[in-house]
Amino acid sequence: MRNIEEAQPGVWSACDGGGVAWAGRHAGPPHVVFGHDAKRGLQLEAHATGLDSGCVYGRRLSALVLPPLAALRAAAPGHDAAVRAGRPLTREDLRAEVVSVPAARVYEAPKSKDGGGGGGG
Repeated sequence: MRNIEEAQPGVWSACDGGGVAWAGRHAGPPHVVFGHDAKRGLQLEAHATGLDSGCVYGRRLSALVLPPLAALRAAAPGHDAAVRAGRPLTREDLRAEVVSVPAARVYEAPKSKDGGGGGGG
């Protein structure tokens, strides 16, 4: 699922074409990290991180680097309470760092004429 549309006020459902990216509408918790959306590229939403930045098409390779859980708990013990209370955690709460480097080469030609890749499966 890449796109959603409002079927009725406040009710969203998956759609094949049109609609909006679901990641921007996701209110958490949890914080979702996902891939397989090369056409949109890197998505840095409040409660969702899309990492597919089109490496196979010669664009970029991206990753989300998280600290060890023990280090995160030691640095910010209040996060456990936030999770239990249902407060959505952000990348900042998780002390996550997004890193991205240029692709070494084009591994597959983009399927669309805009160079955005086929979007993956």
